[in-house]
Amino acid sequence: YERTHLVGGSFSNVFGDTTIRSEVGYSSNRFILTNDTTNSDGVFGTGELSYVLGVDYQGWRDWFVSGQLFQSILIDPAHDMTRDKNETSATFLLRRYFINESLKAEALLIQNLNRSDGALQTSMKYQWRTNISLTLGADIFFGTSAGLFGQFEEESRITFGTEFSF
Repeated sequence: YERTHLVGGSFSNVFGDTTIRSEVGYSSNRFILTNDTTNSDGVFGTGELSYVLGVDYQGWRDWFVSGQLFQSILIDPAHDMTRDKNETSATFLLRRYFINESLKAEALLIQNLNRSDGALQTSMKYQWRTNISLTLGADIFFGTSAGLFGQFEEESRITFGTEFSF
């Protein structure tokens, strides 16, 4: 691990039922994999500027809707690196409560716009007792094997969880 410096900031503002938010950051030394055979350790260092823009909406009773756009820009890209100079991803979250907030249904779509791969994560959480909740979910990966999520396309899964509080 090498030392890196990170500087950034964030802002958000509420307009009625809508929240607009953003974060920006600059990392002085981000390490990226390369396929360049002349590079002895297979990585190179570069500066990285990254940001996220998000919009959240809570105007409907028991609903929450959120969308985000992420972008990472390498300042000094190398030849034959394993990622694009500009990587862009988007997320869309939809959440709804039922039965006086005892049941929460949620779906999160994560999409890499460079490689058209992503993941869909769904879950249902039921607050059975004050101190016991049950969760059922599914993670579905899609896209090409060259993508961050697509490489797990054959590893989609169903999950079940129990939470005890005391």
